[in-house]
Amino acid sequence: MQGTQVAGRATQWAKERAKRANPRSYRDAAKVLAQGRNRDRRKLANNTWLERRQSFVSGVERIAVRLHQTDVVVYRSDGSTKLDSGGWRTVTTKDRINRFGPKGVRVWSDKGEWYVYRTGNTHGCYGVPRKRTPFADGVVIGPRGGVRSGAATAQELRARKILKERIRRYAKLCADSLPLPMPSGGDCWDCSMVTSDGKTLGDRTLDTTHLKSHLTEGYVVPSLVWHALEEAGYDPKRQIWHAVAFRDGLGHWDDRPIRSAVIRYMARRLGLSMKGA
Repeated sequence: MQGTQVAGRATQWAKERAKRANPRSYRDAAKVLAQGRNRDRRKLANNTWLERRQSFVSGVERIAVRLHQTDVVVYRSDGSTKLDSGGWRTVTTKDRINRFGPKGVRVWSDKGEWYVYRTGNTHGCYGVPRKRTPFADGVVIGPRGGVRSGAATAQELRARKILKERIRRYAKLCADSLPLPMPSGGDCWDCSMVTSDGKTLGDRTLDTTHLKSHLTEGYVVPSLVWHALEEAGYDPKRQIWHAVAFRDGLGHWDDRPIRSAVIRYMARRLGLSMKGA
């Protein structure tokens, strides 16, 4: 009997510890911060921090889950929660939102689009949502799990679809332009200049206007392709400038790595979720 009680207490302790490590509401987050030495900041996961935020609304306190430089989840003392990808719709961003977002609410991706849905409202063996709301940065989830405000409109969805098609065409243009010259100072500065922490100037300033300009003008930037390949795990010199690395049995360029790398690179920076070529 005593052993059963000890095991029960251990199980309860493990559940409480897991809950503290994975807050899902303002109350949970406040408890996590109250237990640490620093009452305003605590690490939750890799590059992920729980931080208290200054309140701009009278009577409403806020605690945020920050991934890199983006508050992906913001808990409010009124019971609502704001979700935001910061334009980086990556697997990691979605994982943090689903891990620390409101209980019973998840973000789901279908054909490159993100949706918000209630976990109990699904069907089929794969748990496909019956009712889903298009995700938009800044969407607010109410205390009962419903979308209160900020959902993407039909116009925004159409604009994203058009932007995806423009990215695919640009990636094909990059692949068709092989072989490319070496990156140089004559390239777009936001694409070519790299800061001390290894980020491009565009990434450091979070400026994407130059990327949209390249899409419009059809300007193939060697530095952009170089960084896209590096980010995808390729050796840029080998992939771009040595034809033998891209030749298949038919004797032409295998452009799939180029197209896939450029699509993913552009999509991440323009707030889209795309699987590549």
